[in-house]
Amino acid sequence: MTPSGDDMSAIAVTRFVGRERELSQVGRVVAEAATGAARLVVVSGEAGIGKTTFCRRVVARAAADGWRVAMTCCWPGADAPPLWPWPEILRLLDAPRADDLLLSERFAGFTAVAQALRTAGGPALIVIDDAHAADSGTLLLARFLARALPATPLVLVLACRDDVGLLDEAALVVRLGPFSVTETAAFLDVNGHVPLKAGLLETVHRITRGNPLFLRRVSALGPPDATQAPDSVRTAVRQVAEGLGEPVLRLLGGAALLGRSTPVTDAAVAAGMSAEEAWELLPPAQDAGLITLGALGRLEFTHDLVREALLDTLPVTELLSVHARMADLLEHRHVSDPASLAAYAHHAAGAAPRSRQDAARAVAACRAAAAALLRGLSYERAAALLETAVRIKEQLPGPVAPLLVERAEAVLLCGRLSDARTMFDQAAAAATREGDVPRLARAAIGLGGVWVDEHRTRIEWERVTGVQRRALAALPEEETRLRARLAVRLAAEEVYQGAPVEPVLAALEQARSTGDGEVLAEALSLTHHALLTPRYAHTRPALSEELIKVAAGAGKGMLALMGLCWRTVDLFLLGDPEAERSLAELRDRAEFLTCKTIGYIVDAIDVMLLIRAGRLEEAEARAMTCYELGEQVGDADALGYLGAHLAAIRWAQGREAEVLDMVSVVATSPTLVPAEFAFRATVACFTAAAGRHVEARTLLTRLTGPGASALAGLPESSTWLAGLAALAEAAYLLGDAGLARSVYPLLEPYADLPVMPSLAVTCLGSARRPLGLAALAMGEPRRAARHLAAAVEATRLLGNRPVTALTQANLAEALTALGEHERAAELYGEAADAANEMGLHPRAEQWAARRREITRRDGTIGRDNRTWIFTLGRRRAMVPDMVGVRHLVTLLLNPGTPISALELATGDEPASMASAARQPLLDEQALAAYRDHARRLVDEIAEAEGEAADLLRAQLDALAGELRAATGKGGRSRSFADPGERARTAVRKAVKRAIDEIAAADQEIARSIAATVSTGAQCVYTPGDVRWCTSGRESPWPVSSS
Repeated sequence: MTPSGDDMSAIAVTRFVGRERELSQVGRVVAEAATGAARLVVVSGEAGIGKTTFCRRVVARAAADGWRVAMTCCWPGADAPPLWPWPEILRLLDAPRADDLLLSERFAGFTAVAQALRTAGGPALIVIDDAHAADSGTLLLARFLARALPATPLVLVLACRDDVGLLDEAALVVRLGPFSVTETAAFLDVNGHVPLKAGLLETVHRITRGNPLFLRRVSALGPPDATQAPDSVRTAVRQVAEGLGEPVLRLLGGAALLGRSTPVTDAAVAAGMSAEEAWELLPPAQDAGLITLGALGRLEFTHDLVREALLDTLPVTELLSVHARMADLLEHRHVSDPASLAAYAHHAAGAAPRSRQDAARAVAACRAAAAALLRGLSYERAAALLETAVRIKEQLPGPVAPLLVERAEAVLLCGRLSDARTMFDQAAAAATREGDVPRLARAAIGLGGVWVDEHRTRIEWERVTGVQRRALAALPEEETRLRARLAVRLAAEEVYQGAPVEPVLAALEQARSTGDGEVLAEALSLTHHALLTPRYAHTRPALSEELIKVAAGAGKGMLALMGLCWRTVDLFLLGDPEAERSLAELRDRAEFLTCKTIGYIVDAIDVMLLIRAGRLEEAEARAMTCYELGEQVGDADALGYLGAHLAAIRWAQGREAEVLDMVSVVATSPTLVPAEFAFRATVACFTAAAGRHVEARTLLTRLTGPGASALAGLPESSTWLAGLAALAEAAYLLGDAGLARSVYPLLEPYADLPVMPSLAVTCLGSARRPLGLAALAMGEPRRAARHLAAAVEATRLLGNRPVTALTQANLAEALTALGEHERAAELYGEAADAANEMGLHPRAEQWAARRREITRRDGTIGRDNRTWIFTLGRRRAMVPDMVGVRHLVTLLLNPGTPISALELATGDEPASMASAARQPLLDEQALAAYRDHARRLVDEIAEAEGEAADLLRAQLDALAGELRAATGKGGRSRSFADPGERARTAVRKAVKRAIDEIAAADQEIARSIAATVSTGAQCVYTPGDVRWCTSGRESPWPVSSS
């Protein structure tokens, strides 16, 4: 839409100074967005720096270019409507009713807003001023729109005092700084100020620090006086307002409490005067630049700093009275929508200190508003209101358990597990004191948290389940909903202590029979958690899908989020390619609900994906920040997940020994599930990998017992499959066929699953890999190769690059045992190349060495009288005895050992090439004769002409050549070559003749030797694909002692 005349008057900016560079930046973004690309802009700067004026300028330009525009501001008060100011923005843009879009389930509401903007037609520019006062939902919606509308001509501008969190990294950040002296002069000029005398301009700039709002207020006070000028904008505003009289000051102070923009009638009520009185008092305030009077009977403060300064002028007693008057007004209006209820609660709470009656009203108002906000999924605001109610309730008599339970439940919905546990404990204690059994039951249910087995120490687990049992026993039979909730919770908790799952399934049916969607959804989530073992991998998806459907139908956003979390985990644990798509949806929903506990699980899975992609350094850094978030939300698995991440990274790198101590600490942590044995199995595996085999066998004996029956008795859990995989790898490393035979049949039913413990926080590849390793340990390479070949393909489909390379190397080992060296060499080469690409250099070197080892052929060297015989497979080269052949034999039988050319050349008689006296090529007498002859030629050339001179020059050139050959730098005499040089030359020529002789007999043998033998001052044979040894008859030649 194009704004109407009234709207244009509000955004038109005729007196504008500077900011040309910043305007150009935003202008380019607007131009880019016009072609169909949603963009996000953040305009930041200190209070009063001109953000609002700047944004109005941007809006005016966009409107002039035909853009639909909407500019409004946030309100920091607790009485602001949810997601404010989006309802106002949608109204300004002629979008569908805000109530229809924003008060539904949050994710659906966000999607509906995006669709409304996408189909509204024409480019749109939205400005949200004072975004630092926005709630998290408002900012999340802004980011969501920037992401969800990549092809829509939309520009979102957020003006704030600092860089607002939760914004997209691609946002353009425009920081507005203070005016320069020149801009200060221009500002005063366009605002009608008389030109300042020399020096006064600099004084004004120094006093105002280039802040436009401060500059406007100070200049309004008259010529600057350093001894009387106010030291802040707030002081300047107060001085102006006080000059308007006490009634105006009281009216503006009351209006300031209501927000940046408010109806004049409400401001009058707040100030305790009639609307007529208020309208008479406002024109002077408008003339003073404190407010503007707009259409529809509203007043708006010219800046939020002005509002804050005027709010500070209210005495405490008047502040309480203003709150009380507004609470009375809203109470008489019988408000029922969440926004109005939140406003009523805000003012009632503000008036609470006046009396017990006011306090009681505030508690009731906060509870009513919180209930409405929870229905709209505004969990954070609901929790804040209930926290306020709890503080007020402390001064009042009467039962407190109902309020404490409501507060704890709201905090749990925010995903603050640790805080919620403390609050539920307080609620349970209060309910016990007050004999409130239903509230005790709700507190007992809440103590369990959102997962099963959140209380890991035995004492704490017994204490919490004891509260739950006591509550269940005390509940009357007619409390079917609470009884069903407690029954499924207790049954699920017992599963993690080793109990069967059948009672959980029975409790689920009990919950289903209540006909209550919330009860059933909660029961489905707990049942799903109790079935988190490989045995139920194909059963659980139906539960998670039903959970999503039931929770969404009941309007329970948090339980629907749990359902999406379980669905995502199920897909990962099945190796389903749709898992990452489900994770993206889970991430968005967790952000929209600002649920930190699910956000932590998303982060943990993200670390796993980085490990799978081979980005191990990045994964390690993310693992630490993920752990910090887990500790912050109070997740009982935070330490275990960190240990799993770091162990997976070091295992992929082949550096298991570095984290052995850390994994050992985690394995004995009291925060681990009692049935957990995977970490202890990992410790044994890593100990074996470190070469400490005796110690590893001891650890395995403690874990598995003496026989297969003990191993089969290990409790099933979400980490059971990973534990068995670690045992299979330990058996392989130790060559323990007995352990391998015990593990193999337990693993075999789950061959088609990936090994991913818990909530998919690590990925160890296909379960066929540990089956293959067990087969290798059992001495069955053919069976191992079958499993490992399938594991390579399955792990590649999982996108796990490190484990794919590791499995290729395992398969190569099996194929080597089967004699399939060529294919094994290819696999080792592929694995080594992939490892180098991922920076896994120790692994790469190990696999490259294995490749060289299995591709190496054995060659033999023999001698029959005066004939040398080189044999390579079926090939044979017979050459006569000669010096070069002897050199070659010495080198080939001393692989990798440098031997000097002099040693080779002298053989057993080193004196034959002993260092001799220095022998110059020309003696001193000869050199002197050469030089005399050269001087005579130079003299003759100077006198000769024509052909005679040319002939003399040719003789001189020839003589100079002779001298250069016989002398070095500075004319020093050159000597004949020393013994080392003569030996190097002799050996090189002799070896070449020998290789030529061998080539005449067999070219392949000659090529193999030529490619691996190098000559020089030091000669060396670097083994390639052939390993030479004697034929077993008499030793053909002594090996070198060097």
